[in-house]
Amino acid sequence: MKTKTTITGILCIALAITTTNAISQATSVAANTKDSLALVDFYNSTNGPGWRYKTNWLTGPLRDWFGVVVTNARVTQLNLDNNRLKGSIPASIGNLGELFILNLPYNEISGNIPPELANLKQLNAIYLNNNQFSGTIPAVLGSIKYLNTLRLDGNNLTGAIPPELGNLKYVDWLFLSGNNLTGTLPPELGNLNEVYDLRLDSNQLTGSIPPEMGNYKHLISLILSNNKFTGTLPAGLENSPLIQLYLGYNQFDKSVLAQVANYKDLELFDFGYNNATGKIPPEIGNLKNLQDLYLNNNQLTGFLPLELSKLTSLRLLDLTGNKLRGKIKPALRKMVNLQYLFLGHNNFIGPFPEGVTSLPLDSINISFNEFTFDGLEALQQAFPTANYKKQAAIPIHQNGNALSVSAGGTLSNNTYGWFMVDQPDSIFIKGDSVFHPSKNGTYYSTITNSVATGLILKSDTIVYTAPAANYATNASEDRLQSTANAQTFTVYPNPAKYVLHIQTNGNALFSLINENGKIIFTKNISKTGAINISSSPAGLYYLKNNSTGFVQKVLVIK
Repeated sequence: MKTKTTITGILCIALAITTTNAISQATSVAANTKDSLALVDFYNSTNGPGWRYKTNWLTGPLRDWFGVVVTNARVTQLNLDNNRLKGSIPASIGNLGELFILNLPYNEISGNIPPELANLKQLNAIYLNNNQFSGTIPAVLGSIKYLNTLRLDGNNLTGAIPPELGNLKYVDWLFLSGNNLTGTLPPELGNLNEVYDLRLDSNQLTGSIPPEMGNYKHLISLILSNNKFTGTLPAGLENSPLIQLYLGYNQFDKSVLAQVANYKDLELFDFGYNNATGKIPPEIGNLKNLQDLYLNNNQLTGFLPLELSKLTSLRLLDLTGNKLRGKIKPALRKMVNLQYLFLGHNNFIGPFPEGVTSLPLDSINISFNEFTFDGLEALQQAFPTANYKKQAAIPIHQNGNALSVSAGGTLSNNTYGWFMVDQPDSIFIKGDSVFHPSKNGTYYSTITNSVATGLILKSDTIVYTAPAANYATNASEDRLQSTANAQTFTVYPNPAKYVLHIQTNGNALFSLINENGKIIFTKNISKTGAINISSSPAGLYYLKNNSTGFVQKVLVIK
């Protein structure tokens, strides 16, 4: 009797196991069938026959279908990126209950993002970027608890960012850029505790950045460019390990620059095309790890702060399109890693510091400033592809019956073209910046340099009327040019940098006169002597023997 009972028990257990297995197998088959039907629906809805790759679709087991990953008889991945999918995603996508990765970027999928994606509780990553989705972002996506990556960038999505996305506490990567999203940022985005790379750029978002977004502890990249953001950055954001900060093409003001000076880990800072005015904060020099700095197309003024030279890791400096002025600091040569230097469309003046030519520059643009040929010869020789064209017009000086311009560079390399407005006549003079017009009129000059060939300097115009009686300096100069043998003194070197040495036949009082006819130095010379010009600005001068009236032109270079 005991044996019979035992056998009966064993049979019952075996029957129970068999029944359980049968039910499990039936359930698995049903689930697998459900996955199959969902994928067939997906294939038909996205123009499957037109896909780039579709091997084994609609034939054979699911595991052999191109782009489909099956684990334990369930579809866990759908990878069909850049595969010419066209059409819409059907609601039945929500039946793929074990789907872990949905990877469909770079296709032509249109229509709305199906809210049924929220049924996929195992989803870890959604890649729907670079398609043609329209409509709003389904708020229910915020209920996918373990979602790690959500990429909806590069579509035609509209409306506001759902605050429910703040529930994605495990999301590392949230990309919503390149859509037509509007409205302000929901404060709930500050709940994304694990986010590393947040991209909201290229939308139409407005308002200020919520203070809650200052709570990020892991954020390394924040990309907010090409929106309409205003105000300042949230307090506390400086404590995040930010490496990249893109704020370009917004409406931020200068106060953001002072804030960013505290972002010690920053390697890239893009602040181009904003509303910053005033001077560049010298505290920017504290960003010792900074490699790329974009401050272009603001309204920054003043001189370059010397502290910029502390940015020894800098590879790119873009200050294009501001109102900066003054000389380029020679200290910039301390930026020993600088490869790209863009200073165009400002009010910088020369001379361009020769020390900067020792940098490993791949590209340099200083066009549309107020440079002359000073320093450009060395720049051209060091960097043949440098762009320094289109500088501001230089003034013409009149001294008696002589017109001159200060074009900089080596005088012997310069050719001066003189023109009278509305007249075909032109005169070209090489190695001499002084011109004596033969008749009254409105004149201008163009100057070229045989080394720095990328620039044609142009002058302002001047209305010239011959003086009724020439100044003594100019009359003497004319006599000097026509009767060279009558010269009673010599001067060397010419051009000169520091000292002019003078030799004369006797004892005479000499005056050094600038281009405007102003006497800037007078000294008595007996046979030989010297005049210290180390503090005199570069330009054209006249050295006059006050005893005889004879004059020589002297060029001071620096």
